[in-house]
Amino acid sequence: MIRVGLTGGIGSGKTLVSNQFLSLGVPVIDTDDISRQLTSKGSSVLTEIARAFGSRFIDSGELNRDALREHVFQDARERRKLEAIVHPKIRDEVNNRVMSLDAPYCVIVVPLMFETDFKSLVDRVLVVEASREKRIRWIENRDQLFVKDIERIMSAQASDEQRVEIADDIIRNDGDITALLEKVNKLHQQYNELAVSRGYDSKPQ
Repeated sequence: MIRVGLTGGIGSGKTLVSNQFLSLGVPVIDTDDISRQLTSKGSSVLTEIARAFGSRFIDSGELNRDALREHVFQDARERRKLEAIVHPKIRDEVNNRVMSLDAPYCVIVVPLMFETDFKSLVDRVLVVEASREKRIRWIENRDQLFVKDIERIMSAQASDEQRVEIADDIIRNDGDITALLEKVNKLHQQYNELAVSRGYDSKPQ
């Protein structure tokens, strides 16, 4: 099975792309979803986080994700401490899920592929790109954030140029949704052909 790592900056269109792969029958593993599951109420990971960062980030037994995110954004050492707790467990869960699949290829969504060590999990890197202006407009409408807050998040992430350096494939989200989905469809065909050439011929339905 070919592991395709899907990444891109905030607001670039990763969710639209991953949802289209899913609609085509491709297994999609989202590391953000895994992270939320691992840190759910009553989990051992949540206990580790509370021990490392204090109970102020736990609200009625639930992780206050916004508060913790704000905290680690401001301190690289704290961010690395959180990553040391969560990332190994995410990697293990991704590998476990991949091992259970029977498909020519799967998509693993890793928003911070460049900023973390998750590139070793995948065989190919697919980067979704969109203009800064388009991304800001999209996030404003989706998350109701101020532009200054959006720009702060963007500045903490890798640049498009850095992502392109590690990309095997690029989807430029520079048109409408129909055009974006068509690009995904074409890549789906290419990935299936690549998988067949490598001996993986069980296609998603």
